[in-house]
Amino acid sequence: MKNLRLRRPLAFGLILASALSAASLQNAAPAGSDTTTQTIVCRVLEVKADSKTSVTIVIFHQANKADGPALGEMLKGNDGANAAFVTSDGKPHQATVFRLDTCFGRGMLVFPSPAAHLNLHEQFSIRTTVRR
Repeated sequence: MKNLRLRRPLAFGLILASALSAASLQNAAPAGSDTTTQTIVCRVLEVKADSKTSVTIVIFHQANKADGPALGEMLKGNDGANAAFVTSDGKPHQATVFRLDTCFGRGMLVFPSPAAHLNLHEQFSIRTTVRR
């Protein structure tokens, strides 16, 4: 049953991924003095890579249960936005982040496959700009 709930978002992500390219990813922080940066440690739930488009999609949620509400708010406020994430090796990467409406507390990262690599259950931190 759990797999059925993730298929629709993954299908959407793969369609979206074919339209994205490395050139379309930009810096995470937009201009404006009424913004702040938020960082949340997350855990990979699923990884899909499409060799035809060289795009990777990662389904994730918070690593620490206490960060669930903060992640939910971050995803609501940044659905479809550019975000920075840092892999376990300490290297920063750019991605587009999406909120999965059908999967409570889940997010999806879309990024060029050559740019980064995440494994199942790996932790990473995501950094986005929060508008106040």
